[in-house]
Amino acid sequence: MPSAVSGGARIRTNTPAENAFNALQSASNNVALRQLRLSTGKRINSAADDVAGYITSRSLGARNGALKAALRAVGDASNVANIAQDGFDNINDLLTKIKDAAATASSGALGSDEKVALAKAAYRFAQQIQTIVDSTVFGGRQLIDGTFS
Repeated sequence: MPSAVSGGARIRTNTPAENAFNALQSASNNVALRQLRLSTGKRINSAADDVAGYITSRSLGARNGALKAALRAVGDASNVANIAQDGFDNINDLLTKIKDAAATASSGALGSDEKVALAKAAYRFAQQIQTIVDSTVFGGRQLIDGTFS
């Protein structure tokens, strides 16, 4: 801004220009603030915007991160439970087939060849149960072999 210097004191000579400059600078700062808020999606971006709000938003952000981690853990636990439940359902179906084969074999209407065939079928069902136990894993860990915790 133009100013006259006299005796070490400065006197501004173009007050309307200074007022226009101050208004332009204020508008520019306002636009910059609005652009920052639009680009980040946040009303408070620094402590200069609102100290108490900034501190609150930082603590809520940290809490949000902890809650997201807990939600991921719950999702993982749900996945583990679903995988184990599917394995147990398959084992239950096979055990029902083994029980049916044993009930059929215990009737006196079958010959020894049929009973041997039913025993072999029951053995194959037991092998399938072992296969299910071995292949029911989550994250490389066995779920239903008795070692998961």
